[in-house]
Amino acid sequence: MNINVSTFRILFHGPEAGKIRKRIAGLLVLPVIERIMIKSISYSQHEILSWIQKLYCPQGFDLDPTYGYGGFYKNHLQMKLCGDPEEVGRPRLYFDLNRSVDGAWKADARHLPIKSRSIESVIIDPPFLAGGGRSGVMVRKYGAAGGDENPMDVWKLYRDIMKECLRTLKPQGNLIVKCQDLLHGRTQYMTHIEITNYAIDLGMYPKDIFILLAKNRLRSWNHQIQNHSRKFHSYFLVFGKQKRTIGYSRPEKKRR
Repeated sequence: MNINVSTFRILFHGPEAGKIRKRIAGLLVLPVIERIMIKSISYSQHEILSWIQKLYCPQGFDLDPTYGYGGFYKNHLQMKLCGDPEEVGRPRLYFDLNRSVDGAWKADARHLPIKSRSIESVIIDPPFLAGGGRSGVMVRKYGAAGGDENPMDVWKLYRDIMKECLRTLKPQGNLIVKCQDLLHGRTQYMTHIEITNYAIDLGMYPKDIFILLAKNRLRSWNHQIQNHSRKFHSYFLVFGKQKRTIGYSRPEKKRR
């Protein structure tokens, strides 16, 4: 686009010059703000983890007792070689029930060989799906505690692991929990609500919530028959070991 001298003078020295300059500045600044803004949603798990580290764990995650195959850190070496400043490296300590998995030390996340009040931050990602009976992932990894692998078993596993992680955390430490709501027997189980309520029961402060979006999902054999919406998201919940009462209103109940 060609702009002659007269048009330039009208744009930048006329009565509307101030408004025009602000608009141009906004067009230049907004893309930059969009790149650096930490948002509550993303299609990238790596991006969410890097945001959580920036906000709450600037030294990186201290402990991952449900390491599995190290999915959270699978891009670590690639990002490091590329000089990515937002790489998400492995935590200082990482455990799994299978010691052979990627060098993880063998330990049960419900009974960790770690001193109380010695860890700055913990991130956990237990199995969050129910169904599959005695051959399901819960039973294969956690034995009899998996039961028949129904939603109550899943929730109990989360509670047991969270309670143990709280023991290891220093005051002001952070617990990051990945979870997903589930459907079982045509019934909706809001796992993220159960986990948040339990964290509050433990005296923790719900600091933040991030939603990981999925662009697509595999279709089930009976996808044409739906009773609920298909899950295209999961959660990363951030809890702080600190005294901060919000006064959430909810009914009292006894937990197993």
